[in-house]
Amino acid sequence: MILATLESAAYAKSQGMTGASDGIVVCPTYQLCLDVMGRAILQLNDQMVSKNGHGIVRSFNKSRMEIVTTYGSKILLRSATRCQNLVGLNLGFAGMDEATVMAREEETFDLLQARLRCPKTHPSRRALWVTSTPKSYTGCIRKLGELKKVSPDEVCIVRASSMDNPHLDPSFVESLKSSYSKARWRAEVLGEVLAPTSAIFPEFSQKHIIPWVRGEGDWIAGADWGLTRHHFLEIDVVKPSPDAQKIYVVCGEHFTPNESIDRQNKWWHELKSSRYRAPLAVGIDRADNWKQGKMLRAWGWRTKQNDDSTGAAQRILPGIEVIRDLLDPADGGRPRLYLSEELVREGRQNKESIFYSFQNYQWLTAANGSPIDVPQKGGAHGADHAIDCLRYAIMSQERYRTTSGYFTADNKPRIDNALRIV
Repeated sequence: MILATLESAAYAKSQGMTGASDGIVVCPTYQLCLDVMGRAILQLNDQMVSKNGHGIVRSFNKSRMEIVTTYGSKILLRSATRCQNLVGLNLGFAGMDEATVMAREEETFDLLQARLRCPKTHPSRRALWVTSTPKSYTGCIRKLGELKKVSPDEVCIVRASSMDNPHLDPSFVESLKSSYSKARWRAEVLGEVLAPTSAIFPEFSQKHIIPWVRGEGDWIAGADWGLTRHHFLEIDVVKPSPDAQKIYVVCGEHFTPNESIDRQNKWWHELKSSRYRAPLAVGIDRADNWKQGKMLRAWGWRTKQNDDSTGAAQRILPGIEVIRDLLDPADGGRPRLYLSEELVREGRQNKESIFYSFQNYQWLTAANGSPIDVPQKGGAHGADHAIDCLRYAIMSQERYRTTSGYFTADNKPRIDNALRIV
């Protein structure tokens, strides 16, 4: 998309068109505009200068977030967080980077498509590019697929995997297999468009339930605070060898609805007395209105507050992906997240248990019935509370790894594989 952006900026000059046609590149956040897209365009320009003696970028106005080309046209860098500010523009070309991460990707797509009306650019040259890591046949991927069915000559869909990115070390990409789930590997690395599913954890199965006896080794905990709906988890942490990755076994939970704070704290005191050492960490909800986190820290326990507990769907997704990675590693290895048999036996009696929450946690669905990347909040059995608690605990130890933030100047597209639903 970066090369296409620079090429469009140069086209008007090569065709002798009068005036300058401006373009825009929209990223999910301001930081991506500045640190990734803006830097990538300037780096490509530097390569052009070193090879040809001249480039096409005249200046970069950081305060206005715009790149001025030597032809007089501008490349605007904008964030999708306030897509309503995109109205009123007359553009010759536009681009959306990491479209599926945008909170309102379809609205942004429609707005940019309507802005391609600059009279200084020939209608046949006005173009909208979209780059994305497809998660399912939804959003811009679905819109482009439908547009291609109507006008096949006007829409081009290209699929390229991370393996085709010359700026990524192949060994780095291969190393992601040990920390990615199979579904995430196919979507983010291989670029496959997966068939949509409403279940957030389709990987969860009987193989994730194992016999287990609480050990005296390392452990962590999670806490989703609340008066009417709370959830606490106790999780053993095992490392088979010093160089091995951590394995997590959920061996205890507490989630009695409408329970007083004193009774909730009693569970923590009993947990403290049953353990011979402090936890590695306790991942906690930021809404600690009754100072329960302060109580844990007074015991010398380390707590890690999760900022993603603000409820913003886009901040929750990385934690969900990490749990999926642990359930079904892409390298074909054994899972790294389990539930103890004893926990499951007790949990079968209550629909709010972590056992049932794995099965009941669903994506919201759009008006057309297709799932969207927003988890259901609340619901009949409050599955989100148990999963939030687990997410807080796991994210106190694990890091979300991704190839996002890298750009490719050249690739080997596979048009025949575009939009192959698998």
